[in-house]
Amino acid sequence: MQQSQYQSMFQAESAHWWFVAKRLFVMFFLKESKLAKNNKILDLGCGTGGMTQFLQSWGEVTGVEQNSKAVDFCKQRKLRIILSSINKIPANGNSFDLITIFDVLYHKRVDEKAVLKEANRLLKKDGYLLITDCVLPFFWSVHDEQMMAKKRFHKRELEDLLTTHGFKIIRSNYLYFATFPFFVLQRMILKIFKPKQVRTVDQVSPILNSMLLLLIKIDLFLLEKNISLPIGSSVIILAKR
Repeated sequence: MQQSQYQSMFQAESAHWWFVAKRLFVMFFLKESKLAKNNKILDLGCGTGGMTQFLQSWGEVTGVEQNSKAVDFCKQRKLRIILSSINKIPANGNSFDLITIFDVLYHKRVDEKAVLKEANRLLKKDGYLLITDCVLPFFWSVHDEQMMAKKRFHKRELEDLLTTHGFKIIRSNYLYFATFPFFVLQRMILKIFKPKQVRTVDQVSPILNSMLLLLIKIDLFLLEKNISLPIGSSVIILAKR
């Protein structure tokens, strides 16, 4: 991510609909896993620490982040942080009950195969891996470029990566299904007008923010009914070592 965007993310994480929705999805999947409390958790590529802080409900969390500016924001939240690339992490193997990787594998500086190999090394036997990431390569735009992304994945591609690196997939789903038409509209506008720069975190009015969060409840309702979402701008995968 471009350096100037970390401040925007830090300020937006508590209330912006996209971040709130991500926490709701993560909560749903962690409850699905029946993961006990008091776990040792590693949050890889933790950014400014919003999700790392949220994960403290499930145990002792350590974030790993290579950007020093982002780490400064994590320290404002008083989080336990390791300043390091996630391609090679200075931590003992078989140490963690849960490893999370939220919207990280698609970044330019990340070697997804090396990261998944590290996750396998660091997880305890029967430990959980929970990842989210951006999918649907057709919708690549200037927004992805500003996020310093190298690609958007195919859902099956991520599933195959996990199984190849020793993980058993428990559940895999698209996310942001009900808000997908807004995502498509935004990406079509970006493709047509080709702006040189866009906000990494789009500012939305309180009314629109609330409306989008209401739509997210459709996703959650379908997930609770064990109905796979047919499409979405992101994917979430729960897997086990």
